[in-house]
Amino acid sequence: MTSIAKLLGVSRSTLYSALPGLVPAQRDDQAALQDRLTQIPPDARPGLPTVEQSDQLATRPDGQGAVSR
Repeated sequence: MTSIAKLLGVSRSTLYSALPGLVPAQRDDQAALQDRLTQIPPDARPGLPTVEQSDQLATRPDGQGAVSR
């Protein structure tokens, strides 16, 4: 905030007093939250990682498991 005030040539208190007037009023109700949540696209990331690939590496070809030394 200090950097912005310096760039604009005003004091921090001036910015803090002007900031509420610059931000549009927001509804603080549950309906507004639900409206915003429905606008979020669905998660397209793959599921949780599995250990299947690592399990194959830890198994010997004869199926007896990894050798510990």
